[in-house]
Amino acid sequence: MPALCQGISGDARGAEETLELRRAHEEEIKAMEAAIADMQKSWEEKLKEAQARLQQDNATPDWSSVPHITLLTEDPLLSGSLSFKLPAAPEKLTVGKKEGDKCPLVCLSGSGLSHNHCYLQLEQQQQEGETGEGDSAAALYVLDGAGNTFVNGKETEKGEKIKLHSGDRVVIGQNYVFLVFIPSTKTEKETETETTEAKEGETYKAKGQTREELLSYFTYDVCMQELACNQGTVSGMEETQQQMQKETMQRTQYKQKLQEAQQALQKQKEVNK
Repeated sequence: MPALCQGISGDARGAEETLELRRAHEEEIKAMEAAIADMQKSWEEKLKEAQARLQQDNATPDWSSVPHITLLTEDPLLSGSLSFKLPAAPEKLTVGKKEGDKCPLVCLSGSGLSHNHCYLQLEQQQQEGETGEGDSAAALYVLDGAGNTFVNGKETEKGEKIKLHSGDRVVIGQNYVFLVFIPSTKTEKETETETTEAKEGETYKAKGQTREELLSYFTYDVCMQELACNQGTVSGMEETQQQMQKETMQRTQYKQKLQEAQQALQKQKEVNK
């Protein structure tokens, strides 16, 4: 009888231990589920933040209010389609060609380009009266691209720092023309920018400072003519064009004489029949 009672008591304790273990496991499972839920929530929040940053990075800036350079092309309809924001110092907008697996922020190809060609950035203006107290001024730093970097048609030197203003033209290499745009911080402000139109041999003023006005005045052809005029190659270009026109006229006259000779020969054959 005592043995039976002892056995019943042992079974009761075993059941209680089993119940306690079950409760402990359930609490452990609940704690793990809560931790997983917190992790899931944290991951979703991080994902949303990453997506928000990505959308912000990929958002097209309002170029009318952002200091930048924009590429001019031979097709006026495509000019202004590709633009690069000017970063504030010490950040740099590096320009050059690819070298190995290294590529500048503005990666170009073609002749007359160096890997460390030049870079641009915005600098805080310290002196009052230039662009206004506290305004940002753009600057171009010429590196290995000296001799193949031109600002408003003028050649630059290695190590030179050039202050840029809205409407300035920067030619890099043999084919790339960039127009500088810096929005004005002053209302009803009008600047005048002069350039030389090589074909007419006259100067004209581009009034206004909006991006659209600058793009309408400074086309790719105007900038290249400005460069040619400043480099003294306009006369050579005109001589080449005149020579081409002369050769075209000579070919036309030769074709005409050949046709006349063929017609005369055909008539002679008909008479001899």
